Amino acid sequence: MNEIDRLAAIEEIKLLRARFARCMDTKQWVAMHDTISNDCVFDARMEGVVDDLWIGAEDIVANIRRTLETAVSVHHAHMPEIEITSSTTAKAIWAMQDFLKFPGDLELVGSGHYHEGYEKQADGKWRLKTYKLTRLRVDLIRPPAGEVAPGPKLHPSRTIKAARIAAYGGPDAFSIDTVPEPIPGPGEVLIKVAAAAVNPVDVKLRKGSFAMFMPLQFPAQLGGDVSGTVEALGEGVTAFKAGDRVMGMINPMQDGAYAEKIVAPAAAFVAVPDGLDLVDAGALPMGALTGIQLIELGTKAKPGQRILVTGANGSVGRAAVYTAAQAGALVVAGVRGHAKGALAGLPIADVVDIGDAEEVAAAGPYDAIADTVGDRLAERLTKYVRSGGVLASVVSPPPLPPADSPVTSAPVWVSFDGPRLTRFVEDYIRNGWSMPVAHRFKLADVAKAHAEMEAGGVGGKILLVP
Repeated sequence: MNEIDRLAAIEEIKLLRARFARCMDTKQWVAMHDTISNDCVFDARMEGVVDDLWIGAEDIVANIRRTLETAVSVHHAHMPEIEITSSTTAKAIWAMQDFLKFPGDLELVGSGHYHEGYEKQADGKWRLKTYKLTRLRVDLIRPPAGEVAPGPKLHPSRTIKAARIAAYGGPDAFSIDTVPEPIPGPGEVLIKVAAAAVNPVDVKLRKGSFAMFMPLQFPAQLGGDVSGTVEALGEGVTAFKAGDRVMGMINPMQDGAYAEKIVAPAAAFVAVPDGLDLVDAGALPMGALTGIQLIELGTKAKPGQRILVTGANGSVGRAAVYTAAQAGALVVAGVRGHAKGALAGLPIADVVDIGDAEEVAAAGPYDAIADTVGDRLAERLTKYVRSGGVLASVVSPPPLPPADSPVTSAPVWVSFDGPRLTRFVEDYIRNGWSMPVAHRFKLADVAKAHAEMEAGGVGGKILLVP
């Protein structure tokens, strides 16, 4: 390659990279596709921060779109040098700075080094061929609305055991600490914990997967699902009395359920009926409410509709199946092939392996998808949804139908809803529904519980019992 051709190639690659960044900021997803090789490898893996490895232009664009579709973004690139390595290949290192503003007033700035490779392809255009992110740093400019509230008042002499982490890490990051017993403030209750569920969000919080968006305050006490007995009432609490059996859903990021006793808002709890084991009740709140709201607020299921529930064998999926069936919908349970045997007794019209396109297509078309799996799998399933249908998901960031799809996206973020949870529990007891509990661990064995959850294939809820 002569000097003129080399300089021309460098200018073309500069323009290519500018188009790629502009497409992110202006949400021009079709145009972005043309900047990326069909076999491009996009490697953004960094332990404790992100674990993304995307292959191919279609997946790369879809994943970037899912992350940035609702964000206002500005990407700045500073390039030290482009090296032309042959007549059809080149490489460069870009110093990047990205400003992002998400719904909910979350603003952040990220910086890092992008190691990129380029290829001049058969049509004469240069395209991104390889991408590797290094030296990533993300700083919050403005935290999301609803900053962490101060902790509860503490008893001067009474103590309890609590499982806490002092830093992000693996399951062995937990320690069992002796801490002062909390005192309920106005509107709060003191609960003697019967069980705390270990949820996937707890694992992600412990690992630091949400650190750039929702940093923990250390030492952190995790756990959002809890059941137990009311021991004391704060000022103004009239819904409960000492000795009441309750279950609820609390903030898993601060003063969570992994303790012998906790203090939390009374409004985050409902009564546990006599027909339900108090320990097992700890497995219900978050999974049940997420599944209920996925159907009632996301898909808005109607009688006769055909709804595909992905991850139907999980606690959220089961709650979604029960709720959709009660609404009169025809439910198709979507699971991995090996999990089909776990669906016995569910009110379903059909079951499909969500990894088998022919099976999914044969059981459709669907009026809606109630998704608990997310990512590209959920997005690809939208091709089997009728025009005007809905892709509702509880995964964040929510999967999106293709830009030209007639399917509507309906993201669902769970919130506590006492009447809905009470109604579900009543139906659960009356109809003999099942939300399997796979393991009960002592609070002192929290590391084993997290290791079990992280390994996958649990087949039911994991509970911590103080």
